[in-house]
Amino acid sequence: MQNIEKFMIKVQKQPDGCWIWTGANNYQYGQFMYHDEIYAHRVSFVLHKHEIPSGMFVLHKCDVPLCVNPDHLFLGTQKDNMQDKLNKKRQAVTKKILFAPMDATEIIDCLGGTFAVAKICQISPPAVSQWRNNGMPNNKLVLLAADLEKKSNGKWSRKEIPNWQQIWPELH
Repeated sequence: MQNIEKFMIKVQKQPDGCWIWTGANNYQYGQFMYHDEIYAHRVSFVLHKHEIPSGMFVLHKCDVPLCVNPDHLFLGTQKDNMQDKLNKKRQAVTKKILFAPMDATEIIDCLGGTFAVAKICQISPPAVSQWRNNGMPNNKLVLLAADLEKKSNGKWSRKEIPNWQQIWPELH
């Protein structure tokens, strides 16, 4: 099996155009070892476009860290990355900075508890338990958002996530 085929087995294409990485991840970005690259979005860029020049970053147009769609990726410097973060007003979801009216503990409980959320996210239950104290990473909230919207009985909406229009354009 060729590298691109091995890579694409771990990709789930979404109606919004994002290609969500379903393989290993570090709780933020997908991971796939290919030559000197470890992050799945960088590997996707190399496999589908070209090598990444030294010192350059691979940024997301869609602002979804698990997205590996090469059409959603572009090269930029560290300065470009920081400016992109400021422009998009990105910040992690924490117990103090919330997508009201639910905090991380309420979200986990609403979705069936620590083990249920760990299974959905394909991560360890202790990692999910840490979210109760440290807050939920934004990319995991995006991953869980549709289920949360259904199970919260209208208490929470995907439209509360910054840049929701780019993630779920069908909600307009």
